[in-house]
Parts: sequence; C-alpha cells; structure tokens
Amino acid sequence: VSNILTDVLFGWRHGKWNGKAFDASIEGGTNRFFPKSGDGEIEREHKFDCKIDTSLVHPNTKSLNLLYADHQSRLSLWHTMRDEIRVLRLSGNKGSVLLGLGCMKWSGAYWRGGMMNSSPFCLWRG
Repeated sequence: VSNILTDVLFGWRHGKWNGKAFDASIEGGTNRFFPKSGDGEIEREHKFDCKIDTSLVHPNTKSLNLLYADHQSRLSLWHTMRDEIRVLRLSGNKGSVLLGLGCMKWSGAYWRGGMMNSSPFCLWRG
C-alpha cells in the first residue's frame, strides 16, 4: 500500500518518489521525484512546512513535523498529509538519518491524526 500511495498517487505527475529537499532555513521544503522518462532533472512537487511540535505517535515527546495543508487546496488528496520525523545524528559529524512516518487523515485512523495508519520512510542527510 505504501508504494501505491507514494509512487503511483503522490508521484503520478512526475515519477517515483526520491526523498525530500529541505530549504536552507529548514522551515520548509519539497518532495523530490525521479523523472518518468528516466533521464533529466529531479522534479520537485508537494511543498511542506517544518515545525517542531508534539508527536502524534508519542504524545509526550516532540518531533519534526512536515505539514502540507498550507500548500494544497482543500480538495487535494494531500491537504491532510503530515509527516512525522525523528532525526538520528551520526557520530563524527557524518550526517543524519531521518526516520519518518507519513499519513493522511482520509486514509483512515483519524485517531491521532491518521498516524496509526502511516507509511514509513527513511532519509539520509550528509
């Protein structure tokens, strides 16, 4: 199901999902997609805002939340989309691994904002 949501629906205009690009200010970013043709520039779509806030998975902790609502129309499938990320810093200043869960309220599990029906993803930042 995660592949269908991520690569078929989320990337229908561009192609297979290829991670996220964060703005230099770390206040937002966009999702990256491989071009459908297999060559050319990485495509970017589906902007998000970053906010450190209470976790929906573990309510007594904070997490990095990526919120899509302000960049989507109310009728968009992605309007209720939210990613929750934990950042694991690698020793020796070698970057970070970001473990994430992405969800949308419409896909079910309104309890905890849809997080109980989320799709996992992993990012690396050098």
